[in-house]
Amino acid sequence: MITTDFVLRLIKRWFWLLILAPLVAGVISYQANADTPVYYEARALLQIGPGVENPNPDLNDLRTAGMLLETYAMIAETRPFLEQVIDTLDLEDYSPGKLENRIEIVTNPNSQTMSIRVRELDRTEAMLIANTIATMLVNLSPSGTSSMRLELTSAIEAQINSLRSSIEASELLIEQLEEDLEVASSEADRLRYIEQISAERARIANAERTVATLYESLQEPLTNQVRIIEPAEPGNRINPQIELRASLSSLGGLMIAIALAFTVEYLDDRIYTPQDLATASRLPVLGTLRHSLRQPAMLNRRSEVGRRKARIVPDDGYQLLAFRLRRLRDGDKNTEVRSVLMSGLPGAENVGLNIIHTALALAQTGTRVVLVDADMHNPVITEFFELSDEFGLTDVLGEELQALSPTSSSMFPELKVIPIGRNPAGGLALLCSREMAELIERLKEETDLVIVGISTQESHMESLALGNLVDGTLLLAARNVSRRKTIGERIAEAEALGVNMLGAILIDPPAEEGSSLLRRLRSRLANLGFGRFAVRGLSTETQDMPQLTR
Repeated sequence: MITTDFVLRLIKRWFWLLILAPLVAGVISYQANADTPVYYEARALLQIGPGVENPNPDLNDLRTAGMLLETYAMIAETRPFLEQVIDTLDLEDYSPGKLENRIEIVTNPNSQTMSIRVRELDRTEAMLIANTIATMLVNLSPSGTSSMRLELTSAIEAQINSLRSSIEASELLIEQLEEDLEVASSEADRLRYIEQISAERARIANAERTVATLYESLQEPLTNQVRIIEPAEPGNRINPQIELRASLSSLGGLMIAIALAFTVEYLDDRIYTPQDLATASRLPVLGTLRHSLRQPAMLNRRSEVGRRKARIVPDDGYQLLAFRLRRLRDGDKNTEVRSVLMSGLPGAENVGLNIIHTALALAQTGTRVVLVDADMHNPVITEFFELSDEFGLTDVLGEELQALSPTSSSMFPELKVIPIGRNPAGGLALLCSREMAELIERLKEETDLVIVGISTQESHMESLALGNLVDGTLLLAARNVSRRKTIGERIAEAEALGVNMLGAILIDPPAEEGSSLLRRLRSRLANLGFGRFAVRGLSTETQDMPQLTR
């Protein structure tokens, strides 16, 4: 579904391409058209069929002329015809194919006209080629000077002249017979003269009708005739329209860029917004957190820097999440949440510090929190509180697990931590055991909220195992990294095992990605114990390192 957020994200991510693609396409088109040679175009106009001088145009003649128009247009583009044009003008550098590319025949059946357009580098040569083609088409038609039209006209005119001579001779004979009729003495002679006069007059009438018919045939135009109504003149310069072509190329480049960006964005199933996460997980999004950076100064209390403490002030995202977790904890007996599993989804790597900051934010609100490190692959929580050498979950077995007590901090008395232990490789069976469930139940009775943290996706099996031991599970997804399909699959697996999914949390990328040189320099100085520095989601100032006590 295309939403406003989708369009805005597309523009924001692909703004560089939407600007660069039209610019590059326009520049390339402009340069290509600017280097194109200048051409000149000459045009000759022909008419095929009966012209406007025909007093009685016939519909069939007009249809026939339209068909002949296409025939002559096809003949003008045939190889023998083009070779004849080349021989006539002595165009040594031309082949029929090259000449055909320089010629454009445009027909108009409604007006029975044919336009012959020739493009050439020389304006005079363009005119000569256009006029030569027009003349050759005229010569091919019956109306051409080399056809039988003139012979037929001459024969008709000779026949007309012969009939006129016969008419004149008959008229003279009639005059002579009329004179003889007046002086005839006998009745038989007068009858004979009268019959001769009638016969001659009938002969004259037939001759005159024949002459009229011959005149009509002589004046009637031919259907298959070709005339030049506008000979070509020296060619005019063709406007290359460089600006228009560059604009169209830029528009085409923009359309391609939009199509490419839209396709990539549409096929991209990564999570970008809380709405994306809510749609993919079908869970409420409880908050958006800034990714916290590992602080080496807090991981070695024996170093010079490690003998200082860090006062951590979570940002608004963690405080809002802490408030919502407290509301879940304060529900009625059927809906209250006293133990939570916070697990990172594929793509949300090393979210252990986000889990720590969430616990710290809860502790600062006065909520008693026990933070359990259950990540056997990357125990960030244990390392953060420098408990790698302390006994933890994987160091005890059976009933001894129930006697395990969390470690508290003098700095955050409301926060206690249970480390992973010194032997995390063999602890999967322990995390799935009945004793682990009893430990979580005991911790729920001793504190306000138990948070079990798993920061890496390699601990997926541990997440599924622990999901049934806690009241609910929170999934942490990374913006721009976690994918909808994988999130849906993981949630489906958890729900199939009966895990109670409380919601999802969106984590921004690490602050070091894209951070400035000054920010990295300030961070290094802070790690060495000089001054105050701030990173996204975490502000730190150096003081004495808190002592961890049992």
